[in-house]
Order: sequence, then C-alpha cells, then structure tokens
Amino acid sequence: MLTIQIGRITERLFAGLDIFLKPEVGASQAYILIYSFTIDIMAKYKFKCSDIGMNCSFSADEKNREDLVKKIAEHAKGAHQINEISPELKTKVDSAIKKSLF
Repeated sequence: MLTIQIGRITERLFAGLDIFLKPEVGASQAYILIYSFTIDIMAKYKFKCSDIGMNCSFSADEKNREDLVKKIAEHAKGAHQINEISPELKTKVDSAIKKSLF
C-alpha cells in the first residue's frame, strides 16, 4: 500500500508540470495528484516473450517504453531470427507490454 503524507505542498514541487494546488483543493484531490505523479516517475514497462505465445523465458523491463521496444527488437532478431516485425506481431507485442510500479 502506498501512503503519502500531505502537508504543505509548495509550487516548487510541481514546477514545470503546470500544476499548482490552491487552498480550495481538497486533500483527496491532492493525494490523487501526488499518487499519479509518483506512479509516472516510478513506473517501469515490462515485457515477457511468453506473453505473446513464444516458448521463451526472455523478459525485460525499462523505465521508458521506447527503450523497452528496442530491447525487445534486439532479442527478437538474435533469439528468434525475426528481422522484420509484421503489423500482427507489433500488435501482440504492444498489448503485452505492461506498465507497473515494481
């Protein structure tokens, strides 16, 4: 369970995000805002070859989706001799990429 203490939140915390909390913003709204912000910072993208029906134990995770896709493409080429990704395979891979906190 993720617990965030909400005390005095300064504009500096959200500088560059164009998010400024006003006194009338309730604590639950502030909690949701901070929780969403935290998830985006801490999230990882994960992929398993077995999730697209391959008999393969490869799995990978990266902080951003683009880096993960590069890693998947390298694996597909080296381990499965897939040099060109078909639209069908791309759809399968895209749907198998998961976003998670851990």
